[in-house]
Amino acid sequence: MPDLPDTIRKPLETCSYSSTYSYIFGLERKITPEYLVATFIPGHERSILTAIFETAGGPMRTAPEGAGLMYCFTAGWHDGELGELSEGERRRRVIREVQKYWPEFPDEPLFTECIRYDRAINLESPGQFPAIHHLMRHHYRDVKGLYLAGEYLFLIACTEGAFSTGEQAARMVLEDL
Repeated sequence: MPDLPDTIRKPLETCSYSSTYSYIFGLERKITPEYLVATFIPGHERSILTAIFETAGGPMRTAPEGAGLMYCFTAGWHDGELGELSEGERRRRVIREVQKYWPEFPDEPLFTECIRYDRAINLESPGQFPAIHHLMRHHYRDVKGLYLAGEYLFLIACTEGAFSTGEQAARMVLEDL
């Protein structure tokens, strides 16, 4: 937003985000154990992936019985090299990487979706927490009609934080009507 006062603009500028390619693969059959939710890949593995989620099982039942549905997220620090690949080359590279952790993963899934997020995960940069905390305590209402919400306002960037601050902003809007 143009013309934000420094009391709001400067804390918001402390927020930085990782980018990702989010791949969704449909599989004829579930290849992970029944109650497995995710494979998290530590940075020292130097993988192009950070996590692989299996969402077909469990209470949500996001796929037909017996089928698999896997979400794979690329690491933001590989963005430059992945961005230079064609869509097909990048897809192939992601599939090969998944196969390192799940060798049963097929060469050709039933379907593939790829969603690009330029701002995927708040990196909680040094200085962000005290700057945002100060903003929330002393300057949150400095601009009439501005209601901030998002994971960056929460102690730990998370979905729950985004939901909580969104709910708080919505309540403030209603109070101000």
